[in-house]
Amino acid sequence: MKILMIGFSKTGNTYMLMDYLKQFNNSIVERRFNIIEHIDIDIKEYDLIIVGSNTWGDGKIPKNCKDFIINNATKYNKKWIVFGTGNSIFAHFCRAVDSIKKILNDTDNTVLETFKYEQRFILNDLDNEQERKLDNIIKIISN
Repeated sequence: MKILMIGFSKTGNTYMLMDYLKQFNNSIVERRFNIIEHIDIDIKEYDLIIVGSNTWGDGKIPKNCKDFIINNATKYNKKWIVFGTGNSIFAHFCRAVDSIKKILNDTDNTVLETFKYEQRFILNDLDNEQERKLDNIIKIISN
């Protein structure tokens, strides 16, 4: 299985989970972008896309991440894992994850799992639901 893992981040927190996941499959192709870089990536050759994003402003997907999702989701039907980081003091904690999932579902793509975490990824700080979701992600990418 050919996997692309792509992260969008303002502070680097999104990349923390990416660093963790790489240990479970060393053939993952990885790309990292800040939230203002223009990107043009075609996902045609990949079987699974893992995308991570921060939530911008009042619960929005950063523009370059949204453009990437829409440009590819409307061309291909792929399998996806979506994750995001946020700050739970805000009403729209990790809403970008939910919005990305909606776009993917509306375009007949398949979201295998979603994962949200508080600011920095710290394995020992996960609750039971997060642990279950993370275990599922590891199973998916390890096969």
